[in-house]
Amino acid sequence: MKKINLVVIFLFFLLANSFSQMKTGFGKETGEYGTMLQQLETRMMNYQEKWVATLGGKKRNVFVPWIRDHVHVMKAMKYLHPDLTSFIEFYLQNQTPEGIYFDYYFPINSGGINDRMRLFDKRYWKIFPEDSIQMHRLPVEADLEYLLVEGVYAVWQSTGDTAFVKKWLPTLVKGMNYSMTDPLRWSKKYSW
Repeated sequence: MKKINLVVIFLFFLLANSFSQMKTGFGKETGEYGTMLQQLETRMMNYQEKWVATLGGKKRNVFVPWIRDHVHVMKAMKYLHPDLTSFIEFYLQNQTPEGIYFDYYFPINSGGINDRMRLFDKRYWKIFPEDSIQMHRLPVEADLEYLLVEGVYAVWQSTGDTAFVKKWLPTLVKGMNYSMTDPLRWSKKYSW
């Protein structure tokens, strides 16, 4: 039984790694559906919100600057775009010591957004002078820690890169622990 399980697991990883070398395509036999899906791919790959930004000294593919929406866009881009890791990695790298993830980033001088640094506690924002950006966490948001887990899973689905998952697993666990222990996010009274 153990040999069969190991063989199945090995074949699964070989298959996952072979998928990482593929790109979704729509052949002629797909008819109108193929045309629609090709138009959808073209729109997604040319969407004005998608760009390359230099963050943390590295070029990163940004689908949406809010990590929440970026992770949701990854659900489609995992079939179309060759780089799902660079942007989410920036958020993982910048987790706070207590386990908080930031929600979004903006240029340092972006108008009213600077007011949030006066409104939010210091634990919910950070300035990155080297990148001329600021990152914030909206205190009311309660799902970011899970969304980063979902984003890393999308990377794995797209690439089969288990080393990426292993590298960030302690960070993800730290985020989930924060989410389940911070009194602003978790109620001992109403938990199991």
